[in-house]
Amino acid sequence: MTATDRVTFEDRLAFPTVEVLVAAVTFVAASVSILLTRLPGVRGISLVWPVCAIAAAVLIRLPRVRWVSACLLILTVIFGADVLVAHRSAGVSCWFAITNMAEIALMVGAFRFVRKYPYPDITVEQAAVMTAVFGIAIPGLTALAGGAVQAVGLGTPFATAALLWWSSHTLGACLFGPPIILFSSEGLERLLRPGTFWLSLTTLVASAALTALIIAHLRFPFVLMALPLLIAAFRFGGFGTSVLALCSALTIVVLWSFGIKPAGLERLAPGEALADLPVAAILACVMPAVAVGLGTDARRRLVRALRESERHFRTALEYSPIGILIADLNGKWGYTNLALQKMLGYSAEELQAMPPGGPSSVVDWQESKVRWSRLVSGELDFYDAERRFRHKRGRWVWTHVAVSLMRDAAGRPAQLIAQIESLEERLKAEERLLEEREKLKITLRSISDAVITTDVAGRITYANTAAETLLGVTIEAMTNRPLDEILSLRDAYTSKAAVSLIAKTIMSGNGFQRESPCELHRPDGTVSYITDTVSPVLDQAGRQSGIVVVFRDAAGDVARERELRHSALHDSLTGLFTRAEFHRQLRRAYEKSAHLGRPAAVIAIDLDRFKALNDAAGHAGGDAMLCKVADALRGAVRSGDTVARLGGDEFGIVLGECPAERASAIGRQLVESLNPIELEWKGSRYSVGASVGIALLSEDYRSEKDWLAAADEACYTVKAGGRNGLHIAGGAAQPIAQAK
Repeated sequence: MTATDRVTFEDRLAFPTVEVLVAAVTFVAASVSILLTRLPGVRGISLVWPVCAIAAAVLIRLPRVRWVSACLLILTVIFGADVLVAHRSAGVSCWFAITNMAEIALMVGAFRFVRKYPYPDITVEQAAVMTAVFGIAIPGLTALAGGAVQAVGLGTPFATAALLWWSSHTLGACLFGPPIILFSSEGLERLLRPGTFWLSLTTLVASAALTALIIAHLRFPFVLMALPLLIAAFRFGGFGTSVLALCSALTIVVLWSFGIKPAGLERLAPGEALADLPVAAILACVMPAVAVGLGTDARRRLVRALRESERHFRTALEYSPIGILIADLNGKWGYTNLALQKMLGYSAEELQAMPPGGPSSVVDWQESKVRWSRLVSGELDFYDAERRFRHKRGRWVWTHVAVSLMRDAAGRPAQLIAQIESLEERLKAEERLLEEREKLKITLRSISDAVITTDVAGRITYANTAAETLLGVTIEAMTNRPLDEILSLRDAYTSKAAVSLIAKTIMSGNGFQRESPCELHRPDGTVSYITDTVSPVLDQAGRQSGIVVVFRDAAGDVARERELRHSALHDSLTGLFTRAEFHRQLRRAYEKSAHLGRPAAVIAIDLDRFKALNDAAGHAGGDAMLCKVADALRGAVRSGDTVARLGGDEFGIVLGECPAERASAIGRQLVESLNPIELEWKGSRYSVGASVGIALLSEDYRSEKDWLAAADEACYTVKAGGRNGLHIAGGAAQPIAQAK
């Protein structure tokens, strides 16, 4: 279900306006269909039953529906129409309503949830599937139930009732479904626009009149009836044709109801030929026209897409910043875009009037002509070269030209397309680069950061005084030596060899800046922290002639980063790990132990009588006690275990790769260390105890949360049993005396 299908909580609270409107339309359709059965000789059987098709098609097309409200309302109005208009008993009407509702549900379920189509822009193939399932199969399936209801409730023979049910529901689905499924504002606007409205109305009236005449006077009318619909399909598309088809088919049904039938069927009295209504003939008359209309719509969409694609292509060419030229196979210039016209100073007409080769010298054109010939012959797929063209003002413009071949639908060479880029800006940039290099030399001698330049092979050609101080190597000792021999950089956090930005710059020709500081190991054994920026130096031709490395002292940044990392991972009062880091280590221990099958344990600790101490000694005294408890916890566990303050007077410990015996021993040591733990504070002595719960990792815990919850529960068991003790999840609580 998409976002537009979802009904929000606010929607459920609002009045079901849409669903009520759908129910109202369904009631009107049901009432009119039942009233038509009162025509003389119809004998209570409707020739066309559009109710299910209308309700189902509307529900399929609605963006958001409250299904419970819609189903209850539709079921109610069908039941009400049958009771109020048809005057049937409540029992029979109820079963009729349920059967119709089942048919609607099957239609909606099939084409809203099982097979979703891009309504209203469906293809002919999709329309065929909808006709087979929506219009034929589902009505045929529910006709069995409907025939049974009529046979039991109305006394109609089952076979006759089922056939009549199927024919009326199929006609209703195939005639009333398409206009709703294919409805769009664009299709309606096409029918109602000033230039089309009167033609649409005239076609509608003429089609109905022609249908009536054909039915009344011809023996085999249905083939001829299809012709005006097929012709109209090319003009009005799928939606318009479905409306015309509906009107034509309804004309047939009305005439049939009054006994007006094709020649050869006059002998049948009105109402006696209901089962002989040529459903297949009517559908064969109208459905192909709707299919042609859908094909017309698809062709219109394709033409619009092609036109839009062509417009985008031409716009992209016209306003491209690179000059674009399309020439014939003889080199005669045709299309040129604005960039090329501006580059050379000519208008499009002036360039088209030039001889083959455009504003080129004779020598340049002859060289290009050879390449063009090889391109046309298939020797080359494309080629590029530097060429000059004469500007309208007489000067030469140097350009880079890339030429490729365009072929027609048969694969034959058709035109040549060239992308022409001016090199003037690049030449000016190279001149500016030379000036910048001179400025750079002056700057290097005056800045405080360490600066080193190398040749293209990475050998040092220059180093300033700051570099000498930072690296701990004299300028004379480093000159002409490879920079990698002097520079030893390692990652500040992993101590692994850092990536060499110098090598990356030499290989790629691009500049790089290191984001994270690195350890710089000097020859005297001392370590500093730096960040480096490496940039290529280009010569006049744009080739790399060396690199520039700028080092910045980052010792202060590293110190601040480490302080921030420590603060993020450790409790500011006790120095233990924070709750977030505890949970991260707990998850890591759980996953590792579960994967490798190694033992592990988690311990939950809750201080006893801490609130009383906090109230008596104040928060400062409480903080001092928490620090003392933290020291006791560190002393009781292994160096690699995770000890954390979880909040207030709660603590947690993760024992990775710890057997049950070792975990129990650590738990007992914790109980001995914490029960009691005393504090001298401002002339008074205070003491607290601790309840300790341990959970050994087992397959019973499906996540680390379950594992921790078991330890918490073990801790609460100790508290409930008198505090100051140890309990291992799955075992018995041990008071302090036993723990010792």
